[in-house]
Amino acid sequence: MNSLIKCLYGIILFAGISGCATSSDYNQKISFNDALLIHNNNPKNAEYFEYVKVFIEAQNKYIQSEAAKCYGIGEGVVELILFFGEYNEISGIGMVVADKETLKAKCFVEVYNGRKFMPPPYKLFTIKMSMKDE
Repeated sequence: MNSLIKCLYGIILFAGISGCATSSDYNQKISFNDALLIHNNNPKNAEYFEYVKVFIEAQNKYIQSEAAKCYGIGEGVVELILFFGEYNEISGIGMVVADKETLKAKCFVEVYNGRKFMPPPYKLFTIKMSMKDE
């Protein structure tokens, strides 16, 4: 099993965010600690887990090969928080926040940031991922 699939099934942590937010909220770069606080303070429910399941399936099918190139850049774990929402009537990942500023982290941010995806069940929605080498 390749490292991306192991990451998705073994290491990914998830939490949805519900609340009032606009697309402009995603245009502001926030710290990883602030993103983590937002992520950790929101409940999980059936809609959340169904969305995450669909995301994982799409991720495995469409993003895996692009993300695979990032694993070879440096060593160590990169923590990501992906913010999903609607931006000018286009749904997808509007912001990706990494826990560090390494080339490896920047590679993962570039792979996921701006990726189109179906509208999330909440106005503001996150998925936390730990990208770990084998």
